[in-house]
Amino acid sequence: MKAVILARGRGTRMRRADDRAVVSAAQAAMADAGLKALIPFGRPFLDYVLSALADAGCRDICLVVGPDDEAIRSHYAQARLERVTVTFAVSQRRSGSPAGRSQI
Repeated sequence: MKAVILARGRGTRMRRADDRAVVSAAQAAMADAGLKALIPFGRPFLDYVLSALADAGCRDICLVVGPDDEAIRSHYAQARLERVTVTFAVSQRRSGSPAGRSQI
């Protein structure tokens, strides 16, 4: 089984101020850098998605990233993943609206 994950999100909604939200300095730094997939919750957010896919029997995962998403590519190219193989596809343009929401 194979999966494709759209991992290019910039996390613009996650960067909006919210007095009710409690975030660590590391979480704020990743959100501010637009690296939603790497926001740490003990480990990067995307790790939980990869783990759930592995639990479901998926072994091949393609992460769709942007041309400027070197941090995501570097992290998962160097990670010691035992249950899945991660490859990358580079999306040259965003498909979402300027507000970060997809157009339907």
